[in-house]
Amino acid sequence: MLSEFLEGTYKKYKNDTSTFLKWLYETGTKCGYVPDAPTTAKKQVEITPQKSARLKGKARKEAKAAKLVATSMPDTSAGVLSHEVPRRDLMPLAQAVLYSQDSSIKVPVKILQVGLRAVSTRKKLTESFSKNTEASDVETLESNYSHSYFNDLMERVILTLQPRFATMAGTNIKEKDPTQNNETIADLSAEPDYKFYEAEEDAREAKAFAFHCLFTDLNKLRSYVERVWRDYREDKLDLITASVVTNTAVQLAIRTQDEFVASFPGTGSYKDTWVTLYTEMGVKLFKEGHTFGMFNVSEDVEDWAFRRAYSILSEFTKVLNPKSIPMVKRGFYGVYHPQADRTRMSRIEKQQEDVQVLLEILPEFCFLAKFDIAMLGQDEVTRGLRQFALTKAIPIWLVFAVEIFLNIHHILRETVDSGFQVLTLTATRFTQTLNRYFELSDGFTKPKSWPVQNEQLFHILKDLMGIQIFNDAILP
Repeated sequence: MLSEFLEGTYKKYKNDTSTFLKWLYETGTKCGYVPDAPTTAKKQVEITPQKSARLKGKARKEAKAAKLVATSMPDTSAGVLSHEVPRRDLMPLAQAVLYSQDSSIKVPVKILQVGLRAVSTRKKLTESFSKNTEASDVETLESNYSHSYFNDLMERVILTLQPRFATMAGTNIKEKDPTQNNETIADLSAEPDYKFYEAEEDAREAKAFAFHCLFTDLNKLRSYVERVWRDYREDKLDLITASVVTNTAVQLAIRTQDEFVASFPGTGSYKDTWVTLYTEMGVKLFKEGHTFGMFNVSEDVEDWAFRRAYSILSEFTKVLNPKSIPMVKRGFYGVYHPQADRTRMSRIEKQQEDVQVLLEILPEFCFLAKFDIAMLGQDEVTRGLRQFALTKAIPIWLVFAVEIFLNIHHILRETVDSGFQVLTLTATRFTQTLNRYFELSDGFTKPKSWPVQNEQLFHILKDLMGIQIFNDAILP
């Protein structure tokens, strides 16, 4: 279900951390611990409410100089007090709770759950960064140590609180994966004074962690969409369901990016994300002499970050011109062989296959954009690529959408045109039905309850079938 992707990993982590630290700080101070004055200072910050994807049913004319809308969010609320808890205070706070004389003080089960979930989320980041760091890269090793230090600190805090864990008498509590717990914690959220508790953290470290969460969420979405199209290939799902799920997934990706940009303004560009994230992971950003700018990263990391899709889009911007439409000769980059087994291809062969698929179709989106071709319906991939053709902007969500587009090709292979075949077959049957109706009803006097507008609507529908489905907008 796509509902499980409604809340991003980073947002959930921040809420979990805030909930846990709020309880720890307030309970620890009640138990007698007094933090240093500077660490208890509160600062005014702005937060932005979650923004859902923009309405897609309205026609939108894209101006040539328009800026990408998906990377901006309006600030509509203020007045939230952010309370930063220094790391050095976490253990003393936990010890104050542990040694309190008040035996009634217990760590609520939900507090323990959100604390464990936050630690689990953070650990995945550290493991990902560590396995991609060379032993000789001292700077990145130090950064990884900072990530792991906070993980260890949180674990030690939780272990310190263990004697104070609340128990449920007569109930066997089954262990759950803390990362999969979707139980609401609204009853543990900030009180009406709107305090938001967060641990002291380096800005660069926080940004890298947020990037990691963003791409983790996008990869989960991609895996879900891939399963949907495999089910479609095996006739377990119909075309409409697969298409709607795919478009909804891209809309969720847009919203996830919007939430990220709200926390880190100016970070909607994929290029900035790539440099920040991969520098933090210790990747040396140098080209290997490949046509489409592959970098010195493992194939798994490259796939995880949708790097192949971005490199093709980035290269294509070099031929984008406001006064012309780029043309790519079919077969110029090689011939696509749908019967080939992609699982047995090398890294370069996979990249070349992506180039063959994408570069032959991108000029068509440029045509749609530059001549402002009206469309009866427009999915997010089409909308994003039309904007890309006009602005050359490559936001994170567009790279994700193009990756999805390529993945669908790789899953369906030689049957990739089956969706269009289903569409044209349906339109043909519908048109034939209308033609039979027109033949039978011709010459008959229509009842007064059947206005002439209804008859005209059938003719309009038939014309739309011809214009939007049977005819080609580029080569009619």
